[in-house]
Amino acid sequence: MQLNLQRFSKSICLNGQEEMRTINRYLADYFRITFFGYIKCFADGTHLCLSTDSQWQERFYRDFYVYGVFHKTLESYHSGSMLWSSAKDQTSFNAFRQHSGIDHGITLIEKRLGSCEFFTFGAEQHNSRILNFYFNHMDILWRHTFYFKDKGVDLIRKAQADRFILPRCNIANNEITIASLSDDLINQALRAAPIKRYALTMEGFTIYLTPSEAQCTAYVAQGKRLKEIGTLMKLSPRTVEVHLNHVKHKLFCSTTAEMIAKIQRYSNLQCIFN
Repeated sequence: MQLNLQRFSKSICLNGQEEMRTINRYLADYFRITFFGYIKCFADGTHLCLSTDSQWQERFYRDFYVYGVFHKTLESYHSGSMLWSSAKDQTSFNAFRQHSGIDHGITLIEKRLGSCEFFTFGAEQHNSRILNFYFNHMDILWRHTFYFKDKGVDLIRKAQADRFILPRCNIANNEITIASLSDDLINQALRAAPIKRYALTMEGFTIYLTPSEAQCTAYVAQGKRLKEIGTLMKLSPRTVEVHLNHVKHKLFCSTTAEMIAKIQRYSNLQCIFN
């Protein structure tokens, strides 16, 4: 059974390029991310796809979709991110590089019950420094997933009504899509390398937070309230407040807002605890 190319040629996947380029134009204008694609696969084996390069999509689904890393069953994936260069099979990626001159791609993966979404970003081949941008600004990439799903809601709705089946891709993906480790193994590694104090370098001097102070502060920086933090850490709200007061004293802050501003400026604590 093959993909119905005659029907597919009339799909929004191959006819939504200009709208996709309009929605995603700021990525190129400000960050030099010149390609964006969106794929969603469902438990029933159907897919939808939108991208800023419809010509490539047509060629991909005609000649290369059987090599598509992001077109397998849901069991193949976990939420996270993946560099294109880490894929075991580079057949489709190499064809894309030759077709479009786009490389240095990264895909954010968001798995949900009954579906999995893929948000793909790429840049021109000479722009290898974009990888540094990805690693230092993952928050911008994740923010874009929300922006795209808001601005492109009508386009996505059309694609969902027009989704298609890729018969030969409805099998598990044998290659490792994400470097995913078990929670037990990760917890063992973290226990093997405990942090006794967290150092924050601020304008020429260093202050140290205890693990409890660091975790409370990170949660506050994420917008969590005292009661919620207490539940997460199995502490009373009063104990959480005491830890935060210690941090304010160490940072020479009189308010929580001032403390959060300094933490976000001088550390990445909020990225460690979640």
